[in-house]
Amino acid sequence: MKRLILLFAGALVIALFTASCGSDDKDVKPTADFTYSIDGLKVTFTNLSKDVKSYEWEFGDENTSTEKDPVHTYATYGNKTVSLKAINGKESDIKSVTISLIRPLILIDGDFSDWDEVPAEKLAKSVQPQNAEYVSLKEFKACADENFIYLYIKGVKPIAQIAQVFIDIDNNPETGWTESYVWLPCGADLLIAGPFLDRFSWGDIFHFTSEDGGGWNWGTAIAEVTGIVEISEIIQFPGSDPDMVHAEISIARQLIPVTFANTVKIGFRLNDDGWVGTGHLPQQNSGDLAVPMMDLKMN
Repeated sequence: MKRLILLFAGALVIALFTASCGSDDKDVKPTADFTYSIDGLKVTFTNLSKDVKSYEWEFGDENTSTEKDPVHTYATYGNKTVSLKAINGKESDIKSVTISLIRPLILIDGDFSDWDEVPAEKLAKSVQPQNAEYVSLKEFKACADENFIYLYIKGVKPIAQIAQVFIDIDNNPETGWTESYVWLPCGADLLIAGPFLDRFSWGDIFHFTSEDGGGWNWGTAIAEVTGIVEISEIIQFPGSDPDMVHAEISIARQLIPVTFANTVKIGFRLNDDGWVGTGHLPQQNSGDLAVPMMDLKMN
């Protein structure tokens, strides 16, 4: 009887050992999966893999990572093939995706040479007329891509403090704000206002609707400029005039809760600290009728 018990116990131990070894040798096959979001050259990866113990990332630029959710900043724009290898013991799975890092039309870096590369059909431009009444603003340019509206501002010191960007987002002068002495017709539906000299350190964005009551009443701000408006340093314009300065601005259109038409109208205005206008473009010669805002293609 003792011998039978010992034999049975030994067989049970062997069976348990074999089952244990078998489970260690057979790992569950993982599933590699991820999503990503792009901010310029910075890409944030979100790992959605299942049954994984470790990760191996290849970003397509000879850089790698073993983090679960890496954030990678590329050195150049273009197409990058990203691969994630999800590993679970001896089993693994690979997912590869080609992402496109599209260079924006304008980099807000104080190097204004990229404005010369904007296609003519996407560039809106206005310069101060010879007999302008308001003279602080000399040149205004605008262009847009799917993510941003870009502005170029050239003016004369002492340049005014408050900047205002007016946009007729539906390209319909019959709706929106009616401005009779700056632009005619106007129909601006969107107003972005902030301190120019302080590089939009504060400011608000307003959406004009018929419920606002007309006149100047733009109602309650729909957003703050912080995180939406970026401006370069205001630097001296090359040349002999030390008082001529320029800067460039980007407006993150996807962060503004409005719908833009394929073509909008846009105007730029400068005001002193008392909100008295000192310059705007487009502008007519002194004594002439007001002109409309510029046409800007958004797509």
